[in-house]
Amino acid sequence: MKRFFLTLFLFLLPLFFLAPLPLAILFFSGEFTPFEEIVTLQQQEAPVLFGKAYITTVPSSVFKLRAVRERIPRVITFGTSRVLQFRSGFFKKPSEFYNSGGAGGTIFDLQKALTDIPKGAEPDIIILGLDQHNFSTQWYKNNAEQKESMVNLRTLIVLAVRHIYQDALHKKFSFGDIVKKRGEKTRFIGIIAMVQGDGIRNDGSYRYGKFLSDPYNSTHEDYQFKDTLERVQRGNRLFFRDTYVSEDAMKELNVFLTQAKERGIHVVGFLPPFAEVVADALHADPGYDYLFQIGATIAPYFMDKGFTFYDFMDPRTFGGNDAEMIDGFHGSERTMAKMLLQMIKTDKQLAAYLNTLFLEEKLKEHANNFEIVGDQVIL
Repeated sequence: MKRFFLTLFLFLLPLFFLAPLPLAILFFSGEFTPFEEIVTLQQQEAPVLFGKAYITTVPSSVFKLRAVRERIPRVITFGTSRVLQFRSGFFKKPSEFYNSGGAGGTIFDLQKALTDIPKGAEPDIIILGLDQHNFSTQWYKNNAEQKESMVNLRTLIVLAVRHIYQDALHKKFSFGDIVKKRGEKTRFIGIIAMVQGDGIRNDGSYRYGKFLSDPYNSTHEDYQFKDTLERVQRGNRLFFRDTYVSEDAMKELNVFLTQAKERGIHVVGFLPPFAEVVADALHADPGYDYLFQIGATIAPYFMDKGFTFYDFMDPRTFGGNDAEMIDGFHGSERTMAKMLLQMIKTDKQLAAYLNTLFLEEKLKEHANNFEIVGDQVIL
């Protein structure tokens, strides 16, 4: 028995010396900050950027839907990261908008996300981005059993201690980075926010800080859309060659639209854009023909319920271009602004909320290809 305890002591001894520094980094960087507290902080006027690297105990959908329940906004988004550049500053009353991108991210999540919004607190409008891969029969079959998971905090801490040493060794961050950021006007919560300037802003949108600091750096993973074009060529990582649009996915979507209609919510749906060069590559490959059937297949479901739908897969359809894309399938604030201005030509309910003159004036400026509101906090 004595030998066992001696062995155990010798095994644990290094942890007493190795753990304090990583734990201090986690604490001072805000990685331990509960998501409920972040939701509250981001409703205040002070800028808060939330981007954790290690201690992520809940999915982004849980965070975003909590914020929706507390704020009760009139206009929200559902979708993946491809809707995260819609900004509160685009609207006449910024406090009436919240970007809940991350909620309703897949065709399977839509009904649950809607159910999580209490009756009587429904938004007037949901701007719904429908990623094209949702309608692949192959993707639908592979993901039909999706489950949302909560992660054990103790497990995360053990992994974090190990990864922090690895990341520090590879010079991904230093303790000095964290100390410097704690003195700035913006409150940074999480190592990604502190080191890269990436994270969720007060209005729920996402800041691509690392990219925006040097957008034309050839070391970016998707520089000149190389990585996305490789995905298209290989038919992997959310790009699926298929024959026809999934009927099961359409049924899922129709149930969501029916429930939204019953609850008095107006849905504005759209297919998010790819970069021009990516759209052209998809057009040229017969294996992706089904992608160009999605818009015509979806549209009647929206029209039947008095909703609107837009096929923005090619940015040229709304005046977008490659210079304004963050990567091969993520549009920038300028991209989203142009889409909104196209939408309100036929959607008067959305038009009533949009600050049209502001967007039109900002789009005339050419100082920045990507941002309109930028780091301003407009509540």
